[in-house]
Amino acid sequence: MTAAHYTLLFIAVIMALEAAWAIATPLAMRERAKSLLEETHAGVGVWRFFFWGLALLMWLIAWHGNQWAHRALFFIGVFFMTAGFLAQRSGFMESWYNFFLGRRSATGIRLIYAGELLLAAAFAWMAVQGL
Repeated sequence: MTAAHYTLLFIAVIMALEAAWAIATPLAMRERAKSLLEETHAGVGVWRFFFWGLALLMWLIAWHGNQWAHRALFFIGVFFMTAGFLAQRSGFMESWYNFFLGRRSATGIRLIYAGELLLAAAFAWMAVQGL
């Protein structure tokens, strides 16, 4: 296993823990996300640098290699870079929250995070298999 596999496995574990918590307590997840949004509302500019830093880290790890784990890290980096660019807008985090959690029922939140759990399982499988 390479550094890309370990990184992808780490990301998969974090995703699975978040998804499991959200599936178990969807309304608590919504309230926690709302409180985090209110706490960091003034520091919207910080979010873009956080996302860009994560994207660069993913791309540095995925730079050398031609395995599925490297490709997955590249696309995770694309996701973070896009989120960083979108976070420059003042209402981006609020609209993201409203789209994914704010206007969803408990069942809807569970379904969204079930998809994240499946994605985390796929990432973990790629990492463990050494693909």
